Amino acid sequence: MKKKTEYKKTSIIICIIGMSLILFMPLHIMAADLLIYADGPVQSKKGNEVVLNISVKNNPTITTLGLQVKYDKNVLHYVEATWNSQIISDSNNIMLVSEVDSGDSNLLNISLVSADGYASSDTMVSLIFEASDDFSSFPFTIIFRDSTDKELKS
Repeated sequence: MKKKTEYKKTSIIICIIGMSLILFMPLHIMAADLLIYADGPVQSKKGNEVVLNISVKNNPTITTLGLQVKYDKNVLHYVEATWNSQIISDSNNIMLVSEVDSGDSNLLNISLVSADGYASSDTMVSLIFEASDDFSSFPFTIIFRDSTDKELKS
């Protein structure tokens, strides 16, 4: 009986540590060798500005990239996007962030078409939200949507 209790305690501790790591680590996804990295607050209070920075690392020079950001529309309201100065300085580049309503969540479609290619590892785009309610866990999911760059096809 004592062994079962110790096993349960150990299992609970491992689960708590694992969940803590998941909740407090920034979100990232891989597409080929490209690392799409998003960082933002894990918690916020109603009325606060919430900024989600999306960066790309190991960037092989992107000419096209499509991402989706899924967020809980019950706790966040999308305000605007701010693009990297390298991207907006070229008038031939096309940058688009569009909202899509999907039930309890919203999706932001993020699209970049870069005439000369985007090769920076800095923040590509900052998405600005207002917290419409308190939250205490990272309220975003980043999804790699598409790219015509052959290096980025997974």
